Amino acid sequence: MANGNEQSGDGWKFRGRGILQITGRDNYTRCSRELFGDDCLVEDPDLLRQAAYATLSACWFWHKNSLNQICDKGDIVLLSKRINGGTIGLEDRIHHWNVALDIFEGE
Repeated sequence: MANGNEQSGDGWKFRGRGILQITGRDNYTRCSRELFGDDCLVEDPDLLRQAAYATLSACWFWHKNSLNQICDKGDIVLLSKRINGGTIGLEDRIHHWNVALDIFEGE
């Protein structure tokens, strides 16, 4: 994640923030530069606690990881791995996935 050593404080400074929990110095840097052309999120990581920045960072992450393609296939396991790195909480995620599908499909 390109964080410095423990003494740097990067682990805490670049903890998960935003709707999809942007994590690590590398992701903060890439997100900031691609969205804003500067290092504003690295310089002030708490910007991701604001609704506009949280939303933009989630859209950036979604696009960069091609999550629409995974959703279109209905592959919630792969989607979970891409977003969370694993499948902890998968049963709950599947439940909410199905609720959302019912809502959007009008069933």
